[in-house]
Amino acid sequence: MQAEGKIVIKSDEVMQIESIYLSASHSDLAQVLNEPSITCEEPIFWKDTMSGLACKAKPDALLVTPDKVQCFDLKVTGSVKPDDWSRVASRLRYWLQACHYTSGLMHLYPNHDVSFTFYVIENKFPYRSEKAAVQSRCGKIPNGTASDQLPMSTGRMKPSTR
Repeated sequence: MQAEGKIVIKSDEVMQIESIYLSASHSDLAQVLNEPSITCEEPIFWKDTMSGLACKAKPDALLVTPDKVQCFDLKVTGSVKPDDWSRVASRLRYWLQACHYTSGLMHLYPNHDVSFTFYVIENKFPYRSEKAAVQSRCGKIPNGTASDQLPMSTGRMKPSTR
């Protein structure tokens, strides 16, 4: 079936997907996704000024206003408890994703305040959702472009206050 462009999903997987969807639709994430000017799953491209490398990212959701750029990423995980999420985020190095995306957005929007937020949803009952902010951001270098230098020790994530 996969060769025909179809993927078989079991009924319990469908129920899980529907439960995750319901959780997301009742969270702050729904308000973000319902913003008229939001763009979803659109790739961004830039050339890093420090290394000269061509870079790419694909934010789940991006909201650009005259003075701000907000980047949002959805993660599905076993638990949204702060200690559990922090461990998973550190192990999977999500801080690196946040820094890469933030750096790219700072290159593309040098005069904007850039922020990055994870929305985290549990993949099992009770399917809770949390907004998890990244404590650190990539810094700016004197000429106004983004720096890709971020110490690993500052890349911890914590749930933000709602």
